[in-house]
Amino acid sequence: MTGRMLTIWTNAAFPEGVAKRLEGALAGYRVVKPGKLEAVNLVAGEPHEGFMEAEVAFGQPDVGQVMESKKIRWVHLTSAGYTRYDREDLRESCRRRGVVVTNSSHVYDEPCAQHVLAMMMAMGRQLPGAWVDQGGKREWPSAELRAASRLMIGEKVLIYGFGTIARRLVELLTPLRMEITGVRRRPSGDEGVRIVTDGDEVLGEADHVVNILPANDATGGYFDGKRFGKMKKGVLFYNIGRGTTV
Repeated sequence: MTGRMLTIWTNAAFPEGVAKRLEGALAGYRVVKPGKLEAVNLVAGEPHEGFMEAEVAFGQPDVGQVMESKKIRWVHLTSAGYTRYDREDLRESCRRRGVVVTNSSHVYDEPCAQHVLAMMMAMGRQLPGAWVDQGGKREWPSAELRAASRLMIGEKVLIYGFGTIARRLVELLTPLRMEITGVRRRPSGDEGVRIVTDGDEVLGEADHVVNILPANDATGGYFDGKRFGKMKKGVLFYNIGRGTTV
């Protein structure tokens, strides 16, 4: 690539301010874009002839073009999930050509983990109900809200899908002295909490069930009526995994 300008392809649509910053940072490179940019990173990109000239791709490129391109060297996905790229033919093609595919999991670990923590604390302290009352009748049912409130200390959390989001969530929950268990098909040994490979064995014990499962053939409809039936009365279920898993 020495002697000519590096070509970067992207189909990601950004807010105007972000787009200008990105354009400024890439001023020394050739940037190609399809006519239709995608604002949602869950949408698959359509084939685009400009992709075949790029060494670097940023966004959600067409899988077929990733495998066909003779020039592409690095594909970075704007999403943490990579379901459409989780294919053996794509992995083999990339290995053979030395193409690197990366995702944006570390972009989402902090906001998603904080979001789960916020929901846990809000539900524990009955904030949704108090907020509705504040904006409506203002009857101030303090006794009822207090009776329905719960402390998180000692409660049991069961986390399905133990990636970067789960690891950060564990860090945030640890000071609250909760009992945390992770569900993972292949434990690595460095999770820092109790890990089980079969969540059904402990599902009925959980006070909080956190779903961070990705979308794939094994997880489609994973949380069905049967599994919800195993959960105890009063359990709180948080879904920040793919919608197809529930």
